[in-house]
Amino acid sequence: GLLLRLPCKMGDTVWAIRNYKGVKHPQKGEVNSMFLTKDMRLLIVVKHVARGEWGKEVFATQEEAEKALKERNGEK
Repeated sequence: GLLLRLPCKMGDTVWAIRNYKGVKHPQKGEVNSMFLTKDMRLLIVVKHVARGEWGKEVFATQEEAEKALKERNGEK
């Protein structure tokens, strides 16, 4: 079986929540690299945008990223 199923591939276009000068907003970018942390969390690096976990800071669509950002801000 597989050890780990990756949610995306290198070079895929994804959306990440970017924190620029204290303002968070979704931004489209390209998956540049992926790595496992010491505690076995998969971090995805979105070139020149952000890095984070799938479904927390990195998403497949703009809508998913915007929804997550609104939920963090307590909006519906």
